[in-house]
Amino acid sequence: MAMVLRLEPDLEIIGVAENGRGGLNAAKNLNPENSTRILLESNL
Repeated sequence: MAMVLRLEPDLEIIGVAENGRGGLNAAKNLNPENSTRILLESNL
């Protein structure tokens, strides 16, 4: 998913995680701006 999103000129990926816990840690540590959205992908 990150590869596809990198093709969008209006988007900037500031972090990628392997799992939910890593995503939560990244969101806390990277301090995304208010305008930043956190996108989750789940492979169930």
